Amino acid sequence: MKPCIDIVLATYNGEQYLEQQIESLQNSEQYHQLINRLIITDDGSSDATIAIINRLISLDSKIELHINPQNNTGLTLSSESCPAIPCRVGPLANFAHGLSLTTAPYIMLCDQDDVWLPNKITLSFQEILKKDNDSPQLIFSDKRITDKNLNTLSESYFSLKNIPTNWHHDIEHLAQQNVASGCTMLFNRALLNIAMPIPINAYMHDWWLVLIAKHYGEVTLIKQPLILYRQHDNNNIGAKKRRLTQLLVNFPHYLADFQTSFWRAVTQAQLLCQHIEKSKQLSPIVPTITSFAHIAAAPKYKRIGYWLNKKVTRSNLLGRYALLIILLITKRKH
Repeated sequence: MKPCIDIVLATYNGEQYLEQQIESLQNSEQYHQLINRLIITDDGSSDATIAIINRLISLDSKIELHINPQNNTGLTLSSESCPAIPCRVGPLANFAHGLSLTTAPYIMLCDQDDVWLPNKITLSFQEILKKDNDSPQLIFSDKRITDKNLNTLSESYFSLKNIPTNWHHDIEHLAQQNVASGCTMLFNRALLNIAMPIPINAYMHDWWLVLIAKHYGEVTLIKQPLILYRQHDNNNIGAKKRRLTQLLVNFPHYLADFQTSFWRAVTQAQLLCQHIEKSKQLSPIVPTITSFAHIAAAPKYKRIGYWLNKKVTRSNLLGRYALLIILLITKRKH
């Protein structure tokens, strides 16, 4: 079979774990048969990341390196704009740049610090071949949570976080809490054609992709873990489970983070509604996340009603009560 998958790997100061991650890709079943290009986009690393990549490029013709040329506004950076230190664009824009470089019918996303299990590429590809690839299709898997030395902390992300494995079946749930990590995804060109360009105010690239896939096509979960999801001090987004005492002691801090995250998700839901409105010719389906997308303008009695009937919700009890507090204390936006 002709290679038909591009992998996009976004890097930033990833020297500690990067080579082990790339080796896990290369040691995957059917890497040489199925992978077309390993597209690495770097976000201005100042450690040995670039040197590691260049050495690996000399050993593997599939690997290519691209330095992200844009900042968060999409403007090309000049040396005058950042004379002292490299400018970061962040993971969303870095992955979006990598996605814009892909040419293959199928795409996978890769973080710099995880380890892929040997059957990840094969099982994901087998699953997407069962689908109608004329429409957007996204496959994702569970992940095994490990510490920085790859010692297992939990066999399942869903079990660790007490999230039902059917959470992604409801787009309203998915708009409020993402369960599909980019590092576990395989999706098709039909999805990318609709999802790009990713709005700069989207919460995260992978969350946007799965929402687009859910509305316009299909999202499928492989319930077994296909990666080792490494937890360490520098994770952008992690899967660490906090003890109850830790949550109580630091409650104001966690609530503030939760509030910021919640309203960013609302903004993303609004962007999705706008996308759907502009693309009615692609899908006649009416947006099903209207309540959540317009929660900021809803009076308190409506917010409480949405909470009670679980139109606005979280997958666990503690999250639900934190959400209720946010809905009560945040002023209505007219």
